[in-house]
Amino acid sequence: MTGYAAIEAARDLKKQLAEKGAPTGSQILVASATPQPRLEGKVRSAFGAHFVEAEVDTDLGHVRISKYVAVHDCGRIMNPLTATSQIQGAAVQGIGMALHENLLYDSRNGQPLTPGYYFDRIPTHRDAPPIEVTFIENDDGYGPWGAKSIGESGIILSPGAVGNAIFNAIGRRMKDLPITRDKILGALA
Repeated sequence: MTGYAAIEAARDLKKQLAEKGAPTGSQILVASATPQPRLEGKVRSAFGAHFVEAEVDTDLGHVRISKYVAVHDCGRIMNPLTATSQIQGAAVQGIGMALHENLLYDSRNGQPLTPGYYFDRIPTHRDAPPIEVTFIENDDGYGPWGAKSIGESGIILSPGAVGNAIFNAIGRRMKDLPITRDKILGALA
């Protein structure tokens, strides 16, 4: 979504160069633009769907993600390697959010009770399942060279996909994150 702003800022700089010439000495040119192009009533969105295969040990409550598939419509993909890596990294973060990370708050005043994620287990490369990423490309028409947003779309879908896989494995719906071993065992009791 901000790629369009970069294009607008570059156009502004070109205009300034044409009008004023190149800066000399310590002079600089500054350009600004909005990341929201004028859409004239049209909606501009990226879309995605994530699919997770999970194995749940019903005696210990341990969850292992054995397969992960992410399908995204992010407009035209300009750099397939970085786009794929963006989705894969976000999926691993989403798995951590779904299974491990827990930030506790005081219900009376909203202040955090934990000083951060220092004591939570976060996924490492050894925890990451094979993550297959497929892009459905189309020309957005508003983004730079037809691209759309890719930034947060990979992480937003992950916890729900993991939760649905656990539901399919044990037949019990987990409604609070993280989905820990004690919650799974409690639901199965």
